[in-house]
Amino acid sequence: MASHSPLTALPDELLLEILSYLPSETLIAFQFTCKRGFALAREDILWRNLCLSRFKYWHPRHKIENRLLAPITETVWRDAFKLRCLQNKFTTETLKSMLSSQQGRIHKVESILYLGEDARETLLEFCNAADDVEDVLARRYYGNAVLGATRRQAAVEAWMKLDLDDDDCLEDMLIAYDTFVLGTRDTDGKYIRSTLDQLASGFLSEKSIDRETFDDIPTAEKARDLLQFLWAKGFRGVRDERNYGSLEHSFIGVTLQDPEHNSLPLTSVAIYCCVARRLGIDAYPLAGFPFHVYGAIHLPEVKRSSEYTPKDDIANDLMFIDPFRSPEPVPEQDIRAQLRHVGVATSEQNVIMRNRSILDLGYRIGINITRAVQNTRRAAQNPLHPSVEVDSIVDQESAFYCALWAMLFFFDGPEDTVAMERKRVLPYFLEEFQTHFPWDASLLRNHVSPLFQGRPEHYVLLQLVSALRTRDEKAPNVIRRDETTTGVKYYVGQLFRHKRYGYEGVITGWDPCCSANDEWVQQMQIDNLPGGRTQSFYHILADDRSVRYVAEENIELIDQEPSKSLMAIAGRQFKRWDKDRKVFVSNIRDEYPDD
Repeated sequence: MASHSPLTALPDELLLEILSYLPSETLIAFQFTCKRGFALAREDILWRNLCLSRFKYWHPRHKIENRLLAPITETVWRDAFKLRCLQNKFTTETLKSMLSSQQGRIHKVESILYLGEDARETLLEFCNAADDVEDVLARRYYGNAVLGATRRQAAVEAWMKLDLDDDDCLEDMLIAYDTFVLGTRDTDGKYIRSTLDQLASGFLSEKSIDRETFDDIPTAEKARDLLQFLWAKGFRGVRDERNYGSLEHSFIGVTLQDPEHNSLPLTSVAIYCCVARRLGIDAYPLAGFPFHVYGAIHLPEVKRSSEYTPKDDIANDLMFIDPFRSPEPVPEQDIRAQLRHVGVATSEQNVIMRNRSILDLGYRIGINITRAVQNTRRAAQNPLHPSVEVDSIVDQESAFYCALWAMLFFFDGPEDTVAMERKRVLPYFLEEFQTHFPWDASLLRNHVSPLFQGRPEHYVLLQLVSALRTRDEKAPNVIRRDETTTGVKYYVGQLFRHKRYGYEGVITGWDPCCSANDEWVQQMQIDNLPGGRTQSFYHILADDRSVRYVAEENIELIDQEPSKSLMAIAGRQFKRWDKDRKVFVSNIRDEYPDD
């Protein structure tokens, strides 16, 4: 007589509860134990729970929030789980392919970009690879590179969709800035919106007032109370003036997460406006105000007053705030006095005091970020502080690249002036793109080249993308050591310090003699070096992320651990750091097989 498992005697409800604790592999196996097991193991409730516990991030195309609100039977959750597993497998295999070969990496990145948030779990696994993994540096580097590309794509597409006539698009624009430089952090749009929601609801809760009653309070009183509430919560500018221009202070998500909420005036005002608009208060930053940013609150009661006439001062229905400096409103006469002090005429003052331009605001954020990055770079080049390690939440190169995108998008003015500004920014943008972000080829083609439609730069950009793709698809030239390269002293992967400039770097390639063009040779005065252009030259990656070409006589090998900054970027060409041999293990042997 056949024996039966005690499980089969349990009611379906209890058995489903037990099955809900099983991993997917065990659940799949259980369905082949008997007919009842087959039926129960395919219940949507089990697979929905597995979907939600296994996958934290979902591409918007899944409409996961809508699915969770709909009846459970409207989604075949088992198929959804299977799809996500296949996507994870595809992402893993594509990333491993990128690590094993330099060929076709741009196309491989773009194939993962299509998955968007669906690839995020796998990308984070690579970003957080364990120290003992054989190719740990390469995994971390390319995990971060592709994750960054997905974030940049989302940010750029969000900027392109902005409705610049809608005041509520301020929040979308700010979130896109954070998205662009997010890295592995979770301070994404959902976090930012949720935190702003909590501030708004916390304000109402603290006042012990419901929304309907709150709406009846005069706008000026509500706006002042909110200013004092946020000030008390720590949203009061920068605690240490020496850190005023720090890079982090331009990003709303970083400010919200920071326990002290340090921020620039623009960010302080933007946070106030985002919370205020949740409470029905019409607030906006004065983006065109010179040297500082104030906020303006529209007071609709003034225009409804019987005492109001069109001849009244154009700004008499506005209240001004400066949450960076004070928990009290700023008198209008103080605003006008500051504008007069910098030579702004009265007629122009009125325009500035009503300027709601999202374009002006977006461009100004870009300028702030650019200035912060440049100041940090100058400090790092100070000979009194060599090899400074900047431990920042926001990656400098990503932030600078973000600012250049914004300066291309958001500059406003007459058509010819806009064209001139974009032409000015373009060389800096292309240098960042080609050096650090070649994975953004499709973004460049789809969103930057159209900005130059009808101008020579448009065709130059398209040709650049085409050439980049062609070069990426080609196998690298094999460079071997033989009787013609006996003078090449150093090897790929060796750590060195530049004898003249003192920066740290790693060798990523070499030439038996200088292969640069005559213009570069003359500019760098190579012929004035003792060894001249006939000595060996080395392609190197410096600890400041720059890629350089260095004469052999300027290289001095060092016997030490690499800096944190160099370890973070070495994965582009290397698998790991060999502590015993004190060298990086090459991941580009298809190009330099003998090193």
